[in-house]
Amino acid sequence: MKYIIETTENGVNETLEVDGNLYKKEWEREVTGLFRCKQKNFTDQMENDGCDNELLLEKIDEVFNSFLASSVDDIRDYLDM
Repeated sequence: MKYIIETTENGVNETLEVDGNLYKKEWEREVTGLFRCKQKNFTDQMENDGCDNELLLEKIDEVFNSFLASSVDDIRDYLDM
C-alpha cells in the first residue's frame, strides 16, 4: 500500500495504491473556502473495483476518508509565513 498527499495551487490531491490499484481524490478549494472533491471516496472506488474485504474497507474509510486533506492544506499557511 502507498499513500501520497500533495498540495496544489488550489487544493489537495490524494492518491492511494492498494494491491497495484490506484485510487485518487482531487480536492479543490472553492471561493467560499470550502473544499470539494471531484471523485468518490476511496472505499467507494475500491468497491467499484470489486474489493469485498470488509475489514480493509472499514479501516481505509476510518483512516483515509476522514478529511485529512483539509488538515494538510492548513499546513500550507505555515509554510507561507
